[in-house]
Amino acid sequence: MVNSETDGGRTPMGTDDGQLYVEVALNLELRRTLTYRFPPGVRAEPGTRVHVPLRGATALGFVVELLDQPPEGMDTVSIQPVIGVLDDRPLFDEKRLILGRWLADYYAEPPGVTLDAMLPVGSRTRRMYGFGPTGPPLDLGGTVAEIWNRLQGGPVNKRRLIHGLGKGAGTALDRLVAEGHLRAWDEPAAPPVTSKESLAVRLIADPPELGEFAKKSPAGARALAYLISHAAGRDAVWAADACRSAEVGYSTLHALEKKKLVELFPVDRLDEGDPAPPPRHRLTDEQGRALERITASLGGYGAFLLDGVTGSGKTEVYLRATEACLARDRGVIVLVPEIALTAQLMRLFRRWFGDGVALLHSRQGFAQRRSEWLRINEGKARVALGPRSAVFAPVRNLGLVVMDEEHEDAYKQQEQPRYHAREVAAKRCRLEGATLVLGSATPSVWTAKLAREGRIERLRLTERVDGASFPTVQLVDMRGRPRDQLVPVELLEALKGEIGKGRQAIILLNRRGFATQVRCEV
Repeated sequence: MVNSETDGGRTPMGTDDGQLYVEVALNLELRRTLTYRFPPGVRAEPGTRVHVPLRGATALGFVVELLDQPPEGMDTVSIQPVIGVLDDRPLFDEKRLILGRWLADYYAEPPGVTLDAMLPVGSRTRRMYGFGPTGPPLDLGGTVAEIWNRLQGGPVNKRRLIHGLGKGAGTALDRLVAEGHLRAWDEPAAPPVTSKESLAVRLIADPPELGEFAKKSPAGARALAYLISHAAGRDAVWAADACRSAEVGYSTLHALEKKKLVELFPVDRLDEGDPAPPPRHRLTDEQGRALERITASLGGYGAFLLDGVTGSGKTEVYLRATEACLARDRGVIVLVPEIALTAQLMRLFRRWFGDGVALLHSRQGFAQRRSEWLRINEGKARVALGPRSAVFAPVRNLGLVVMDEEHEDAYKQQEQPRYHAREVAAKRCRLEGATLVLGSATPSVWTAKLAREGRIERLRLTERVDGASFPTVQLVDMRGRPRDQLVPVELLEALKGEIGKGRQAIILLNRRGFATQVRCEV
């Protein structure tokens, strides 16, 4: 638990001789907050996680408000104490905490669930158990005895502690805690890296003589030989490459890590891109005017629709606007509709802004995603890039949010908590005095309506930057044609012309009912 006398000198609301109450949003299907009280000497600020009692069990929640007095009409005797405080510092600043509560109210979602969704998966906790103050119970036998034996080596998490002990193990564990024989607390979990492709490996000690080592571990010797020959000095190589070339499994690398010969660590594969900054293109007049309007708004709230045809250079405007925002010592969030679209844009942004860019998406390993989140939260990365969930990134002093392809349905979260990233981005920009840029070649009806009403400013990019012309589109009306004419004559003639020139053609056909293919007998 966090003690007010030792947790970095913070000054809490209230004093130890005066009771302090707290409103907690539980990470449960509960659409209101519950009131608890702090035990003497224990304090937590809004935005921190706490462990609280609930109907004979325990629950995890978020502190959303501190109170000097309990809510009117509430019996103070019935207010239960907070069990423990999980975080040394708040996970949410005031504005992001307001955003989370607004999200719950606007979309009718449980506030604790919305706040939990704003954190990376790697921020979850695990329940730990250790010996309590009252010593062993008198009835030390059966399941209780096995639990006691498993704790002899030190604290153990709940999953390991009751594994294989049967259905009554959880109940026995709760009873031991309630009687004081054991104590329980929560600590941040150390989630494993789930994506093996993101693991790198390097030597961290002088390897043993391989001939002798091979007698005990032939696979380990092969892995070490590969690292010695392919990792210059002690540079890292991809673990997947090491396993493939040395013909070993990941278990071999983990065994070498336990012997403190190698180190395994997560790395973002997007770092493999060209580190050289890209050439700076001269902006077109339309790009220049759009950039001028956006940068003029960076001192406060503003909203723009960057309505640009395909190839008109919207990305260049995003990059220049990001550069201008960073020059004002403010942070940036860049949203893309799909994870698959992040790779190219991420490489481009990293070539411009280096390690100051962090990537957030659900396909990262837990440890990697948490690491990126912490880089943003600590101010080491000032640009956050990712799909819709990146709208919650803890960017400090947020000054700009860019939403590319804003018309895409992928910005809608279908699972709980449900939200639309565009609405969340707009609300966050209002809260933080930031600028919102919605980019699209085909704006959504809602965004186009806002632009038509003058509620957001429309910036048009009507020409392609490379001067290329748009393809000619011909619409063929088949309603007056014979029903057995599957392919229009115009298309047949065009295909014959292209094939006669030795060129290729692509025909895109929507699926018709349950038919998996269409056969042309012409």
